Amino acid sequence: MNLVNGVLNLYCAGLGILFIIWGTVLKRDIRRSEPGEINRVLLIVATVMLLLNGTALCFFYQDERYDLLFRLLNALSFVAFYSLIWLYTYYMLAVLSIRKNRAAKLLLLCNGIACMIGLLLWSSNCISPYFYDLVVREITNPILYRIAIIPGALPVIFNIISVIRYVKKTNKKTDAALLIFLPSLPLISSLIGPVIPGLSLQYPLIMAGLVANHFYFDEVLERKLTQREQEVHEYHLRAILERVKPHYIYNVLTSIYYLCESDPSKAQQAVGLFSDYLRDALRNMDQLQRVHFFQELKLVENYVKLEQMRFGDRLTVRYDIQNSDFSVPPFTVQPLVENAVKHGMKGSSGIHIEIKSWMDNDSFCVMVQDDGPGFDPSQFDAKESFGLKNMQELLRLWNAGSLTVESKPGCGVKATLLFTPPA
Repeated sequence: MNLVNGVLNLYCAGLGILFIIWGTVLKRDIRRSEPGEINRVLLIVATVMLLLNGTALCFFYQDERYDLLFRLLNALSFVAFYSLIWLYTYYMLAVLSIRKNRAAKLLLLCNGIACMIGLLLWSSNCISPYFYDLVVREITNPILYRIAIIPGALPVIFNIISVIRYVKKTNKKTDAALLIFLPSLPLISSLIGPVIPGLSLQYPLIMAGLVANHFYFDEVLERKLTQREQEVHEYHLRAILERVKPHYIYNVLTSIYYLCESDPSKAQQAVGLFSDYLRDALRNMDQLQRVHFFQELKLVENYVKLEQMRFGDRLTVRYDIQNSDFSVPPFTVQPLVENAVKHGMKGSSGIHIEIKSWMDNDSFCVMVQDDGPGFDPSQFDAKESFGLKNMQELLRLWNAGSLTVESKPGCGVKATLLFTPPA
């Protein structure tokens, strides 16, 4: 029966190795939650425990030549076993999101002390069997044997009590049932022992519990983490776009205000253009997704027409669109044009802006260049430029590319957007 136990342990260790490879190699690009990372460590420790115990039972059991090696492998398996109990406490607290409160720290300390005592008792007993002989599977000192069981039982009891208290507060019964499932498995194995004498399922059942935890908590918590990140992402995007709306509207209304004084007919045309622009712009803002470059270019063209009504021939724009078959985050090109007009027209008799797009390898580039007064990059403060500040934030949130700005005093500004295709 010991050979059966050893083969079963090695089989479960093989499954553990497969799960570790699957989680480390095949899912390496997935960002894991803290419980997911701890569960991977638990799987590694459990796999080592099964390998040590399985190897000892299959290859070195009742062979006097390797008696010391057999005992040493069992001692190391107990080190892994008690390390697993303490790590599971840490994992359980991380799943319950209560790891940092005072009660959780006290639980970790108490379980850590209990596991250390149990580890020392059973590891030393493997070398010198003063209360249980692993070779003949007999208790040599009943009193010490019962005492040696206590350090392993206490953390299990403490963990179950903590989960029960948690479920009373949160009513998350599924989480609680699975968290109680793993520490209860060694107790289940002790009930199977009298039914099938000699069969030890303690270690294989622990691996089964870890796999169950992996498929529930690892996957469920990853989805929750992804959902929370998406919600935070959308919140920041909406916050940025909500700041863009009043800023842009203020600029356009200012232009119409000046036109009302100088040319009422143009002011009327500007209101029409502004109405068309506003319809498209607000639709893009509400979508929170990339838009075709032509949609963004249409916003730019409408904005330029409105500003040309205000500045006349002082503002000229040239379009060199070599490639347009790509998507961009909304409001990533128009603010650059707005920035060029705003700063380029200050104290200037006029400004010429060139807008160019092209493909560079697998990326798409958009350049907005003007011949305005420019600036000294060493003295540039991004906080002073609303357009550039929001541009960098939008690109970061969308993970869509990069922005580079080049300038010299008296030589204008060249802003280049590098857009990466969406994943």
